[in-house]
Amino acid sequence: MKLTAILIEDEIKLRRVFYELLKENCPDIIVVGEAGNISDGYTLQQKKKPQVVFLDIEMPGMSGFEFVEALKK
Repeated sequence: MKLTAILIEDEIKLRRVFYELLKENCPDIIVVGEAGNISDGYTLQQKKKPQVVFLDIEMPGMSGFEFVEALKK
């Protein structure tokens, strides 16, 4: 079963590494989008409705935990 996912990470190098690791080691996870900040990540999540969100915990403006809480609302 394939899973759709998005990556939310403010450091582009880390985002690239994580994407490559997923691609090489988790062929059943399809990355359908990436965002470099919480605001873009929220918009992307609302648009793509992924099954999985890979999320940086400490980002400018809002923590990953606060992002998860916002999604619950």
